[in-house]
Amino acid sequence: MIVGALDMLGLVNQDAYTPQTAEQFDTAPSGGDGSSSDRGREDCRRGGQGWSEYGIPDAANGNRATKMNAFLDSAWLAMNPGTEVTAAVRPPGYSWATRYAGHLGLNPRNNINNCHLLGKDLGGSGTDLSNLATCSRAANTLVAGEIGRLVDNMSNHEAKVKNAVNAGQVVRYSVEPVYSGPRTVSMAFRMKADGVNPDGSQGIPVDRTISNSLFSKKFNQWRNIGIVTHQGVAAPMAGTP
Repeated sequence: MIVGALDMLGLVNQDAYTPQTAEQFDTAPSGGDGSSSDRGREDCRRGGQGWSEYGIPDAANGNRATKMNAFLDSAWLAMNPGTEVTAAVRPPGYSWATRYAGHLGLNPRNNINNCHLLGKDLGGSGTDLSNLATCSRAANTLVAGEIGRLVDNMSNHEAKVKNAVNAGQVVRYSVEPVYSGPRTVSMAFRMKADGVNPDGSQGIPVDRTISNSLFSKKFNQWRNIGIVTHQGVAAPMAGTP
């Protein structure tokens, strides 16, 4: 799948790290259900039950996460509480991203996260690398203060999905990291949800692409951590922790 470049990708060259500007970006290969062509109001629960599946990690590109597909209902959420992330399990490119955040004059601990594809509150694992991707804190959730805040963040849409499920909707849901070439850190996350109300009418619609960006006060600009070039080479690549 190919999506158009985001507005935040219009970044300038600066220091040893050079943001790459591009017109199109490929998502990692992925399997399972959830493509836009087969999304609809049909009930895709299995045996009347909700489900979730993580795509096979992309072994050709550092085992980066590929995609998460799910069909969620309230009973499934009740039986699958999800788990927190842990410092013992880090997705590809995490250590590199902390160093890059430091280069931007930021505190890595406060600005780089393990991102669930299927959020914890939606039953997602915080220790299965198939469900984890390196992300900026701003992409993950609403940060404090006006500077460095992305109102359109992953947690915002996860909450919408959870509220819809708790209200009785069954929701077809997918999250897919969007990568620039062979980099192991994504430049965005594509989130899609289609809900169906108990009466069969259309429920929640979500179709958003969340930029994986940080705001650097040092350089007074946004930087997307998924389109960086270091000394003429795309970064980070497979083999870079």
